[in-house]
Amino acid sequence: MASVSDRDERGASATRLLAVSVAAIVVSLLIMVVACINGPSVSVPGLTHPAGFGSGPPWWHPLHLHPAVVLLSLWAAAVFAVAGVAAGLVAVSRGARLPVRPLLVGVFVVIAIFTVLPPGGSTDAVSYGIDGAMVAAGHNPYVMTPNEFLATGAQIARNSPKTWQNSLSDYGPLATASEWAAAELGGNSMARITLLWEIVASGHIDGIAVAFGLAGIVVLRVSRPGADPGPGRALASGLFIGAAIAVKAPFALFALGAAWALRRHLAAACALAVGCLLALAPPYLVSGRPAVTVLLHRGNQVTWDNLYQVFWRPLGYTTYQPAHLVAVAAVLTVIVAVITCLRLPPRVPLLPAVTPSLALSLAWIFMWPFQRPWYDVMIIVLLVLYPASRLDWVVLSRLGFAAITYMDAIGLPQGRLLSLQMFEGEWITSTARLLTVAALLWLCLSGRWGWRSRPAESSVTEPALQPLT
Repeated sequence: MASVSDRDERGASATRLLAVSVAAIVVSLLIMVVACINGPSVSVPGLTHPAGFGSGPPWWHPLHLHPAVVLLSLWAAAVFAVAGVAAGLVAVSRGARLPVRPLLVGVFVVIAIFTVLPPGGSTDAVSYGIDGAMVAAGHNPYVMTPNEFLATGAQIARNSPKTWQNSLSDYGPLATASEWAAAELGGNSMARITLLWEIVASGHIDGIAVAFGLAGIVVLRVSRPGADPGPGRALASGLFIGAAIAVKAPFALFALGAAWALRRHLAAACALAVGCLLALAPPYLVSGRPAVTVLLHRGNQVTWDNLYQVFWRPLGYTTYQPAHLVAVAAVLTVIVAVITCLRLPPRVPLLPAVTPSLALSLAWIFMWPFQRPWYDVMIIVLLVLYPASRLDWVVLSRLGFAAITYMDAIGLPQGRLLSLQMFEGEWITSTARLLTVAALLWLCLSGRWGWRSRPAESSVTEPALQPLT
């Protein structure tokens, strides 16, 4: 048994770690704020500001920072963020607790600040704004590209990101509806449209999708392990998850996870399916077949920092997509999904959809060759509900390297900075992705999750959201 002095020292150590965690995260946020205040750069896309600079946000002031300063500072921000979260995880495991009210106030302040600044780190918000303006003008983003929209005289499309200029929208109809609403409110100002977009989704469509998806997972709560949640809760869960899918298709994994959780309760499972159908059918019927067709084309894309290139780049091949890569990745994704579903312990018994949804999301996020760091939100929101384990460290490590890869919003100029960025994405991040897959499989097969409380078998009657200490 630990002595009083040992417990005091452990408590003091936890407090120090918590202070380090807060400090590191604050430094990370300050760097990102300065990058956004600086305005258009390698990490902040150019925006046409509303008439009259002082008429409203988003606000920025050119600081004329060198591209290398912006990019490398944001890399440092990612390092500080990962270090801060890591220190926080250790502090919490040692008993430290941050008061909830100051935490919520701090989160609100940070969100408010980023809301009035231009979006950074990605050009997606600009693409969303163009798609919304397209709908507002009476066109269909599932059949018209930004360049075609520009040809109609729509000057708002002239700043379309190069990678999307000749591409159709491949997001769900509810995503398009929210983009349309932002465009109607923002008028012909791309700056105002993206600002409105940030308010509802933090710059990425995944924010809306995960809000619906998480609600669907949480509402499917039971009174005791193995109990039937009832058709009412299952129907509500289906409605929420269906809405998430109508925003972004991969959230169908949440539907599969919920269906698996209800496999022994036929009436509830049927109600879940009905809820999903009721949420999906109307928006897709309105959008028509093109909204479905674009999803099929997206499935063959890969990102440049995928884990599979670790195997072919040493052989001298530079193409990002060898023949049959997607088919091979699909098979491997299914294999990993089976392993995670069988081996991930069901440690949230009163929220039965959490574990299967997390298992499926881990398999897809870790193995599919088309990934962005913001996709990981599917995992993160479920880990919040799942007890602490070594899985947290695997996910955090993977996300940290991926975030560094995607800190630039526009193409970097030729030179050392571009070479450094390419090396980081093609070799470091891709290797990190592969190593974290190995770590995930090791955890699944060895069962050494690193729980810090009693085994799952003896904790099934405890509150589902009780943290491990």
